[in-house]
Amino acid sequence: MPLQNFPKGREVVFLLDGENVFTRLGEGLEGTQLRIPKLYFTDELVLRFNSTFEDLIQVKSSTLLNLLSGWTNGVIPSGQFAVQGLQVWKETDPLEFSLSVELHMVDSGREDVVKPALALSKLCLPSYGPGVNGKQGFFLVPPGPHMGTIISGLTSGSFTGQQVYGQESTGKSIGQGGGILTVKIGEYISLPAVVVTKSEPTFSNILDEEFMPVSCKIEMTFRTIEVASTLMITQIIKALGGGKFDNSASGRGITAIPATASSN
Repeated sequence: MPLQNFPKGREVVFLLDGENVFTRLGEGLEGTQLRIPKLYFTDELVLRFNSTFEDLIQVKSSTLLNLLSGWTNGVIPSGQFAVQGLQVWKETDPLEFSLSVELHMVDSGREDVVKPALALSKLCLPSYGPGVNGKQGFFLVPPGPHMGTIISGLTSGSFTGQQVYGQESTGKSIGQGGGILTVKIGEYISLPAVVVTKSEPTFSNILDEEFMPVSCKIEMTFRTIEVASTLMITQIIKALGGGKFDNSASGRGITAIPATASSN
């Protein structure tokens, strides 16, 4: 689809510390300019909520008892009980969602497509730590949020949600593997406090006059930094009626952007 045919309601923005993440993805690219491109989602948004349950009582089956119980029509018990199959909650995963976004050339495939698509992959990759005398080190710095502040708060007992969702943890350098992102999808929903787990660009085989792809489709996967909860669902449902929800320690989770009319 030509770039001019995408409605405003399909634009995707990745935010870090409240600003477009592409303003930070240029770090380490001295001598090379990185444009802030337009990203658009083209496929359905899939939100994955998953909890694991297990049997209330773990009882191993006895082949001999099963045979004797069947032969005696239950006079000899099998050792199996209906109640053992009652399901109890074991764990819940973070909210995971997949998103397909597209980049399209405005006047340069190199600047509008190739560079931004490659730079976006930095969000899910580790980086090299500092070495001796300012040289590059040998050890990798993991991607994702800066855990120093979070761990310090947990051990000192002064941990607050703002340390997870606020400036302290989202301010991690993109050059060090990025931080906590907010993904604004179109004009209808914004998903905060997420990390990128996959970025898979597929470049078009149609080239411009510089022999650069004119478009790129990027398959991306994200996960929230905490497990999904009823609070998240409650805020999603409330968001459908309009309004913008607080993302502070007392109201953190999925927020909504008030719907506005989009034009083609």
